[in-house]
Amino acid sequence: MQAVACGISAVDTGGPNMPAELYAIVDLPRIARTRELSGTALDESTNTLYALEDKRPWIVSLVASPTWRTWTVGPRITLSYPLALTHGTHTGYFEDAWDGEGLVRTSDGSFYVVANERAPAVAKFDGHGVFIEKVDVPEHYSRQAPNKGIESLALSPDERHLFMANEASLLSDGPAATKTRGTMVRILRRERATSKDEEFAYRTEPLGGGKGGDMGVSEVAALSGDDLLVLERGFQHGYGNTVRVFRVNLAGAKNVIDVPSLDDSVVTLEKTLVFDVETLQCSGAKHRGPERNPVLENFEAMTIGPALPDGRRLLFLTSDDNGRSDQVPRILIVAVKLD
Repeated sequence: MQAVACGISAVDTGGPNMPAELYAIVDLPRIARTRELSGTALDESTNTLYALEDKRPWIVSLVASPTWRTWTVGPRITLSYPLALTHGTHTGYFEDAWDGEGLVRTSDGSFYVVANERAPAVAKFDGHGVFIEKVDVPEHYSRQAPNKGIESLALSPDERHLFMANEASLLSDGPAATKTRGTMVRILRRERATSKDEEFAYRTEPLGGGKGGDMGVSEVAALSGDDLLVLERGFQHGYGNTVRVFRVNLAGAKNVIDVPSLDDSVVTLEKTLVFDVETLQCSGAKHRGPERNPVLENFEAMTIGPALPDGRRLLFLTSDDNGRSDQVPRILIVAVKLD
């Protein structure tokens, strides 16, 4: 696969003074291994982007050239798991309801996976896909709205902290997003060595134009133990996708792990817009569906990549095409100014 280049040279040493610019668009072939990808993790040493399928227990390897412009679809890792992982009174039967979402990879080659968003169930697997252990999550996540549970996973660069976030508000934390107000989400930070948990309240943007639809957090990525990127994604009929990346800092923020209901009295994280995908331009971009900008898609995965010579970092956004012919399995590579 040859990526559509979007105006940035891989050896450019004087990049534009802008927060984000498209580096390339990679439209994946429509084969079984590239459909419905919902979480990614990068092995920079081998230029491999691992992608988790949400309908089948697979991790697919997508291998890039040194410039990140030529890609091949590599082998898949099939995950083996117990028939059920339980959480409180909820049981996630993977055989009947696999819903793979967030994915992170540790330096030893093992993976953390949100194996069933509906349960919710988080698990750890080795590099060959063999189940290692269940990862417990706080009991209140079982009060999730249908199919709006834990969607995101991230690992701090020093691997000290594991982050999780639900897609939309728990039933005890308020309503889904509306035209005038976003939904309330919990971002959990766990110290891996001690299993100490902290949670922080985050509110999404309201719904976009069009009718119905939703808005939620589809991924988080960690720049440090305090500094996070948050991917908000929504869809409205007659309007299409809305995809924005925000930045938040957890240092000094209120810990809400023991707050049973997040109402208007709770102080939410301050967030800064990094970029809106709708504003990114690439003359070679094409889309089968009625998007306002052909660059837009149902981006559910986000992974931080290497630095360019001008200091900007590459950010990989990967879409879940929902197995639909009018959607595109796509990797969007964005050069982002983060310093």
